[in-house]
Amino acid sequence: MYKRALKQPLILTCKQLIIKLIIMKYNKYKNISNKSLISLDQTINDFISKGCKPIGGVSIVVGVRDIIYVQTITVDTDSNNVLGEFNSEPSYFREVRELASSGNKLSAVKLLKDETGMDLREAKEWVDNNC
Repeated sequence: MYKRALKQPLILTCKQLIIKLIIMKYNKYKNISNKSLISLDQTINDFISKGCKPIGGVSIVVGVRDIIYVQTITVDTDSNNVLGEFNSEPSYFREVRELASSGNKLSAVKLLKDETGMDLREAKEWVDNNC
């Protein structure tokens, strides 16, 4: 049975979590997140029954609107496809890029700022450099 380790949680901002997710590009690893620790436990236990194991403790991400609990899991073998294709990019990035490419850069910056908690300058720089 999975027992989460919350001794000294790592507090990340949304911006730091994005960087952490972008760095992890392997199908052997996946971050499982949930707003509820009970639901996170159930999800992790389901993955454990399929051959996965948790790495480290639970991280706590303090967002603009919510607190999210994140646990990284891994599989021991490359042939275990239980994690599926890992997408390291949050879903709102696609919308940010679509807005920027359609000439709506201000809306793209606002969406990124709202979703990540970045300040206006950081969000504008990200859109300018990545869209």
